[in-house]
Amino acid sequence: MLTLGPSVAGCFRMAPLYAGIVAISACIFAAILEGLCAGTSVKEYFATLRFPKFSFPLKVWYAIGGFYYLVFGFVIYRLLVLDTAVSSKSQRLYSSRE
Repeated sequence: MLTLGPSVAGCFRMAPLYAGIVAISACIFAAILEGLCAGTSVKEYFATLRFPKFSFPLKVWYAIGGFYYLVFGFVIYRLLVLDTAVSSKSQRLYSSRE
């Protein structure tokens, strides 16, 4: 059961365990969707391409993609556990400066 913890002034934030599950699920879903959109035999297609001399090897691009999903998941997690009262307070402070 998904439970939201009460916060200040009636605002809600997601429990850290559920936020982690949602963030990991979003990363897995995005990776599956990316794989489906890429199609089959991607490695064979890349093997036929001519890469510039300064281009990273394919293994480095895999590492970059893994880092991207790590950051993507972290940002989703932090947004889900963010206290919305803090967010609205910072928005009020920012808008009062204009």
